[in-house]
Amino acid sequence: MFWAKGAFPRPRLTWADIREQARRVNWLGQLIFSVGVVLMFSSGWITLPGLNQFTNMMVFLVGGGIVTALSFLQDDFAPSPWIDPQVLRNITFLTSTSVLFLAMFVNSFSNILLPFYLQDYLPFSPGVSGLIVAAQSVVMLLLSPFVGRLASTPERRPQLVTIGLAMLLVSQIGYAFYGGQSGLGYVLWPIILNGVGMAFTLTPNNSITMGLVSPNLAGVAGSMNSLFRTIGMAVGISFATNFLYAQLPGVKHITRGLGTTYLHASRIVFYVAVGASLIALIINVWRTATSKSEM
Repeated sequence: MFWAKGAFPRPRLTWADIREQARRVNWLGQLIFSVGVVLMFSSGWITLPGLNQFTNMMVFLVGGGIVTALSFLQDDFAPSPWIDPQVLRNITFLTSTSVLFLAMFVNSFSNILLPFYLQDYLPFSPGVSGLIVAAQSVVMLLLSPFVGRLASTPERRPQLVTIGLAMLLVSQIGYAFYGGQSGLGYVLWPIILNGVGMAFTLTPNNSITMGLVSPNLAGVAGSMNSLFRTIGMAVGISFATNFLYAQLPGVKHITRGLGTTYLHASRIVFYVAVGASLIALIINVWRTATSKSEM
């Protein structure tokens, strides 16, 4: 940080400049956004009367999501918006961030649910379970430089994202049909394919997203990209765990004694991931076809 302070150019702002910027910015939009995000994840400590755990979670998740979306709408028409209107009104940019949101939403399902399956339902130790789950990240780490090189050609990027989302879709089908078998090959193939799919999706999609805005808006676009990535992960984790336990009333710990009851509940959760993967794939195909027709 000290090195960067002297190495990188930065504007010299006076307190008067800072006060002027603070006076002009859209604090109402920031307030609405903050309320929306807090509401999305308030079901853990606020319970509405007459609602079960899953319904309560969905009320806050959907309600908070609507309020958060309204904050962007309010900001778009504010006299001094936080986000440049060129970004919010760029439909192709929002399409790309939606693909990212759905990919992170889907990916979080396996990240949060696999430990339940591996160490509570199957006989794997916590250490071995951790290594098995880590295979996805290792695959992403090894493939990302290769995919990044392929993505250096703009024409290839949509095709790479399509390949990645298709692999992500197949991996979720694999998770959905997990059974009681504990063979390592049986357990590992969806995890590895999931890692391949994310490697082929993230880097090219990020390149597409950042290429849709002018260089002077790269900071805003990067922040929006990070927001959709983080929200996708958080919503996915919250939804997957709540939906799983909503199908297992009275169950507090996953055990092999639950038998097919647990496997059925887990399968239904991953069916949602399959559906979300398919939607992301369709959006990407539409984006690709639309961009070609505009050329």
